[in-house]
Amino acid sequence: MGADSIVLHLNGYTINGPGGTTNQAFGVSTTYGQFTTIEGPGTITGFYAGIDLTSDGNHVRHVHLISNYVNGIDVESQRNTISNNTIVGSRAGIVVTNGANNIIGNAITQTPGVGVGMGMGTGIVIEPPGYCSVRHNTVTNNSVGLLVESATGDYIVSNDFSSNAQDGIDVQDAQSDSLLNNQTNANGQDGISLLDSVYGVLVQNNTTNSNGRRGIGLASLYGMSANTTIKGNRALGNNPLQDPNTWDLFWDGVGSGNAWTNNVCDTWTPTIAPRPPYYPCP
Repeated sequence: MGADSIVLHLNGYTINGPGGTTNQAFGVSTTYGQFTTIEGPGTITGFYAGIDLTSDGNHVRHVHLISNYVNGIDVESQRNTISNNTIVGSRAGIVVTNGANNIIGNAITQTPGVGVGMGMGTGIVIEPPGYCSVRHNTVTNNSVGLLVESATGDYIVSNDFSSNAQDGIDVQDAQSDSLLNNQTNANGQDGISLLDSVYGVLVQNNTTNSNGRRGIGLASLYGMSANTTIKGNRALGNNPLQDPNTWDLFWDGVGSGNAWTNNVCDTWTPTIAPRPPYYPCP
């Protein structure tokens, strides 16, 4: 796009790219203009990335992004709104590498994660600085539903991150994020994974059942968690293979100031609370 405030109506048409795994082309790019609207119905397919947002204040809505080789949508700028799009068959769905963006009501599936690179196989990736709102998205049948990595102040609410091959939600080295009222069921590993230097994160009123490993896990490999609150969640029927090292609620005991309250679960680690059967779930 070469000017500000352009409105691109796809009007049911398809923008076809060259396809293949070596092309570097974008279907639509906002490099030279901000406040652009890209509006469906319509399809963008066969590009390196379907849409590349490098200027601020754009809106992408009701677009089908199908089989774009690397990313469905690249968000490299601020104050964009990505709403009600369908993304299928890219190596990552929506990748956000700048702050204060809104990701609302999108359907993302079949990101296979072939190869290496940031967020490969993930429906939505939030990188620093953060301060993004991720709401009412349905992100299923990917490798990972959502990855929040080293970002701050994100608001993750009322999404469905279920039936992914690995984790539903994966939060790493992040702070002051809120995970509220999400569904993270039937994922291959953890429903919600909180890893390394997780500080001041709120995990509340999520439903995370029937995952292959843990419902909610708080663990530190290279950092230390602190002041993270996990409350009012429902975590049942996780770890169907009965691995003795996994639980509905898991904490490795590293860190300080973490609180577990008013959750519904069957099993939890002794680091959270004593485990005799007569104790309620923490």
